[in-house]
Amino acid sequence: MSKIHFRETLRKYLSGECSDKEKRIVEQWYQLLDNPERFNNYSEENLNLLEAELWGKIKARTVAPPVRISGKVYIWTIAASVAVFLVSGLYIFLNRSSTPAFLQKEVLSEKNLIVRKNNDKSRNLKVVLPDKSGILLEPGSEIRYPEKFDAHERNVYLSGNAFFEVTPDPQKPFKVYTGDVVTKVLGTSFWIKNDPKMNIEVSVITGKVTVFKKEGNADSNDPKIKDGVIITANQKATYHIENMLFTTDLIPQPKPIAEKVADGFDTEMKFYDTPLTEVFKKIENAYGLEIILENENVGNCPFTGDLRKLDLFPRLDIICASLHLSFEVRGTKILINGNGCQ
Repeated sequence: MSKIHFRETLRKYLSGECSDKEKRIVEQWYQLLDNPERFNNYSEENLNLLEAELWGKIKARTVAPPVRISGKVYIWTIAASVAVFLVSGLYIFLNRSSTPAFLQKEVLSEKNLIVRKNNDKSRNLKVVLPDKSGILLEPGSEIRYPEKFDAHERNVYLSGNAFFEVTPDPQKPFKVYTGDVVTKVLGTSFWIKNDPKMNIEVSVITGKVTVFKKEGNADSNDPKIKDGVIITANQKATYHIENMLFTTDLIPQPKPIAEKVADGFDTEMKFYDTPLTEVFKKIENAYGLEIILENENVGNCPFTGDLRKLDLFPRLDIICASLHLSFEVRGTKILINGNGCQ
């Protein structure tokens, strides 16, 4: 193998573009390195060092010692050296995981993930992805993604906390891999909070997302949905790492859906002897949530009050105080308790 061919094969391997045969060959090369972890950072300088060291190791294993021997013997010596190298490499390859440990995530599972943003500042870092989606990366967090998304999907890998505003593209689902959890969307905005020692939380601001646990190979880019949940605006899903279960809830401070704000919904939040069923229907439409009456007769009670320029829970506090009711959050729904005006 020429050095040019060697460099081209190595580059294709690191970008996830090589064939299965080329992949097996390169994985044999990595067995020759004394300390492969030194090359975790794929900077241009590191790549040059990696190429130089691998090429030197390969030449040392395949080139015959500089002694004068006859042509036929020399050819057989070279052939034997190459055979020993390939057989030993194949043995190692068949008796270990298919990828060098330090490259399992960086090369195979995240094929062409060559862009890495690590926020080591004290404030949020703004990141713009190849599809123009925006990310606010919190301090101490990291995001990894390809220079160019492929034709069918958009995959990114998050460690830590970040806010995503995803550019809509129905033909290319957007997936965020966070530990054992995958968040899949078409175009929306949401938060992901992830602490290695705590739970993983996904909160939706706009749109709809599917959150599910990866099944099978933890490094697979094409996981099957397992134990998943679907959440919409003002809802959150929490993956409990200890028992590997999902729960759903409302976010701490629900906000009106953007479209409703644009339509001027707040001007309709002033009521005079309006049946509670109508009041709650306007609130449900504004926030995209469901309000359940424990006692259906409460819906006939008239309500008079000005609920403009208030957040969701203060609005509910005023309604409940005026009619001797109470409310509680049950998962992603709100339950109204009491007998009201009866």
